[in-house]
This record gives sequence, C-alpha cells and structure tokens, in this order.
Amino acid sequence: LQTIDLRDNGLGIEGGRAVALAMVTNRSVTDLDLTNNSLCKEIGMAFAEALRHNTALERLNLDQNDIGDIGVSALSEGLRGQPVMDGTRFDPEPNQKLKWLSLRQNKIGPKGAMCLVEAIKENYRTTKRQPSIDIIGLGVKNRTFGDSSQLPQASVYN
Repeated sequence: LQTIDLRDNGLGIEGGRAVALAMVTNRSVTDLDLTNNSLCKEIGMAFAEALRHNTALERLNLDQNDIGDIGVSALSEGLRGQPVMDGTRFDPEPNQKLKWLSLRQNKIGPKGAMCLVEAIKENYRTTKRQPSIDIIGLGVKNRTFGDSSQLPQASVYN
C-alpha cells in the first residue's frame, strides 16, 4: 500500500492523531491525503513527530483543515528534525523524503508561512540536496517570503 486517500472522512483530532502515529513507523505509504478532516493545530504537532521519523512519505495533503500558524510551525520543526515540545532532539537529521506538502485553506498567515519557509531553507543548508517541496495555498503573497532565490526549486502558491 503506497497511497492512502482519507479525504472527507471527518477524522477529527483522535483520527488524525491515530494516522500520524501510524506514519511514525510506516515505511510503505508514500502519498497521504487528509483533505477536509477537521484537523487542527494538534495534528500539525502530531505530524511533526511523524516527519522526524518517517522515511517513506513523499506527498502529504492537509488541505481544508484548521492547522493554523501553530500547527504549521510544528510541522516545520518536524521537517528540520527538531522536537516540538519535550526539549529533546529525537533525530538529528532533517526530513529528506517529503517532496510535496499542500496546506490550502488552513488559516495559515505570514508567521506560519515564514516558519515553513525557514525550515525548508535550513533543510537545504543541512542536507545540501535540492528541495522540491511545493508550499501550496498559504494565503499570503509571494513577497512575504522575501528573496525567493533562497528557496531552490520550491514553489509558493496562493
């Protein structure tokens, strides 16, 4: 099983946490769609943990949820390989597998968007690989990100 499409299933917080927990150790799913599942900032935090450990997930769609700035900030820390809350670093390596992340209609403002952009930039500096993460639907203008040349192969869409 490589693709899981759970969009429009009303997972809510408990269902979202269960999926995130499963993704921590899953090594086969490469594409996960959780569009429109009433997910909130807590799910951003749960997926931060998954991103620190998961070595298979390439595409994550969290469209039409309520991740917000706090949740996307947590996701950003997961991309960096950093802890979110407990003060210990679980995995010193940044996530090197995720290539596509969609966050349309998630109430993410410039602060959350900047956290994600900084994580991508740091990931690039640490791994020296060309990131190809598409930051989709952050609801802010490209100029908010400053010099887009600092984001190799990353695309920002409104």
